[in-house]
Amino acid sequence: ITSRAFFTAAQQTTSTMSDEEPVDPLPKFREQCVSKCPDYKQRYDACVKRIEAKGEGDCESWYFELVHCVDACALPKVFKTLKGE
Repeated sequence: ITSRAFFTAAQQTTSTMSDEEPVDPLPKFREQCVSKCPDYKQRYDACVKRIEAKGEGDCESWYFELVHCVDACALPKVFKTLKGE
């Protein structure tokens, strides 16, 4: 799974059905925070290229390291939004 697919899937689950329902801000903040994790992103992308070339294996550990970094950046922003700051 690519990091793009992860963020896109998260966005699809947060669409609103009416003007009264809140929109989940996490996907937006996750996309913004990917640039704050360049080392993890580079390692994950390099793994994806290796796997595509070999045709087998996975990049699960690199993916979760990237998501952990992105969430560490994004979650404080989400909580500020929820608190109304």
